[in-house]
Amino acid sequence: MTPRSIFYGWWVVAAFAMTTFMSTGIRHAVGPFLKPIVADLGIDRASFSAVIALSCGMGSWAARV
Repeated sequence: MTPRSIFYGWWVVAAFAMTTFMSTGIRHAVGPFLKPIVADLGIDRASFSAVIALSCGMGSWAARV
């Protein structure tokens, strides 16, 4: 009996899961870097936070479409 390989669809599922996991982690890891980014760009925290909130809102809207 020959050894069975993993079904191709599971590789696709694993790739999408890793992509989703990493993009979510990157999107929500803004907090520790907020002060250095704001200082480097020369903007206030409210403006930068509004952009991040808009990004998260558009991401949740795009997930439903």
